Amino acid sequence: MNIPLILSEQEGGGVKVGTISIANAIVHGGAVILLASFFDRFNAAHLNVAQWPRFSFWLFAFEMIVVGSFVGATLFGIYLNPKRGSFV
Repeated sequence: MNIPLILSEQEGGGVKVGTISIANAIVHGGAVILLASFFDRFNAAHLNVAQWPRFSFWLFAFEMIVVGSFVGATLFGIYLNPKRGSFV
């Protein structure tokens, strides 16, 4: 069975695309760090995490997945459509 490989650069190449991609990665990384720090402090202030380590872990995971998916999707949408309020 011979499966054809289709290789294409959908975004094109060049310095501009590379720069925007790097900026997108940095913004996503910063969002993860900020969200993790916020939820860590919020949970520590409102829960006794030492007495509930498993609950604390699952709550943190839930918060990061739910809120993080919305933040990540929004940032990715901005990256895909730079003409509407791009950060670059």
